[in-house]
Amino acid sequence: MPKKRSINPNSLKNLIPGQSPGRTPMHDTPKKRHGVALSDEGWAGVQETAKDLGYSTSEMLDQIGRGNLAVVEVRALEVFQDALDLAEAHAAIAEAQEKGVKPLEQVLTEMAIAA
Repeated sequence: MPKKRSINPNSLKNLIPGQSPGRTPMHDTPKKRHGVALSDEGWAGVQETAKDLGYSTSEMLDQIGRGNLAVVEVRALEVFQDALDLAEAHAAIAEAQEKGVKPLEQVLTEMAIAA
């Protein structure tokens, strides 16, 4: 009959959240397993995003749920970029009106570029 293997007390201690000597809990409450259903493309995207941000997938989702990490729709970013572009255009027009403008032909001549 094979000899029964003994159990190292540290092995059991490592299974208890917050008790592992090599691992410090990141949050006040321990994490639990939860299930989500995603398409393969969605799951790959979540994993890639977490990696790009320097998080594990679990930690990124936890940070989103805690309100420490924002999710912004692509369309909202496009609207924001359009607003920035418009503001820059208005500033350029105001500067041109304040400083005056030169005709293109004059600028090309000053730069010794043939029109």
